[in-house]
Parts: sequence; C-alpha cells; structure tokens
Amino acid sequence: MDAYVNTLLTVSVICGIVNSFLPSSKKSLKKYVGYVMGLVMALVILSPLASLVGGVGTIKENIKNFTDNLVIEEKTDNANKIIINATEKSICDKIKNMLISKYNFEETDVYVSLETEESASEAITVKKVVVTLTNKASWSDADRVKKYLENMLGCEISVSKK
Repeated sequence: MDAYVNTLLTVSVICGIVNSFLPSSKKSLKKYVGYVMGLVMALVILSPLASLVGGVGTIKENIKNFTDNLVIEEKTDNANKIIINATEKSICDKIKNMLISKYNFEETDVYVSLETEESASEAITVKKVVVTLTNKASWSDADRVKKYLENMLGCEISVSKK
C-alpha cells in the first residue's frame, strides 16, 4: 500500500511540474498534455485493479472447481440411484425365488415389487411388498402366500391375483 501511495504522489508531482512549465499561451498544447496526464493519473489510480484482473485466473479456477463438484455430486446421486434400483431389483428377485421354490410357481406367473423409502443414511427401508400372482399361481391361496411372506420378511405384504 505504501508503494501505491508513493507512486500516486510521485506521478501527481511530475504532472504538476510538467503542467507548470508549459507556456500559458499554448492553450491547445496545455489541453492535450493535461489530457495525457489525466490518463496517466487514471492508470496509476486504477493500477490495484490490475492485480484483481490478474486474479481472474483463480476466479475461473474456482468457478471450474465449483461446477466440477456439482457434476461429481450429480454423478454420485445417479450412482446412488442405480445402486438403490439394483438393490430393490435384487430383493424382488429373492422374494420371487422364495415363492417359486416354496410353492412351485412358474417364474412368469409371479411378479414382485416394493414400496420403499430412503432414510437420511441412504439406507433402503422396505415399507411394503406387493406380489401379483397370475396364471396357475393365481389358483393358490393368496392369504397363505401373504402369511408366509409376513413371517419371513416382517413388513406389510399385499398379494393379489390376476
């Protein structure tokens, strides 16, 4: 800051000296020299802004880092959704395979879906298991299938026939 003030004072003194040596009869020359001295003074006054402009690179880097972090967070969110979907599909497949092996259902006759909720810890909580029995599987007792799954899973079960 001291260097800035010294530079400002030095340029002011030099401009004043130059202005005082100009002949008063040459008003147009004095006008142009005054204009140039004003420009020099403006440059000296605005010189601290040059350091900010030099810092534009770091501003650009900060913006790039911020946007890169947003993209990473978005990719993480997408990855979490993919993992959750894969986990839900795996749970549905396990339940379907349990029913197929227990009741000798055909694989195409049993449809299983889940109603889940995500907690803050990104864990999956199964609220409800929905089972749809079709074709030959629909001939079985839905209440018996429901009780079997309730005992195995301990959550709300819905069994319907089509």
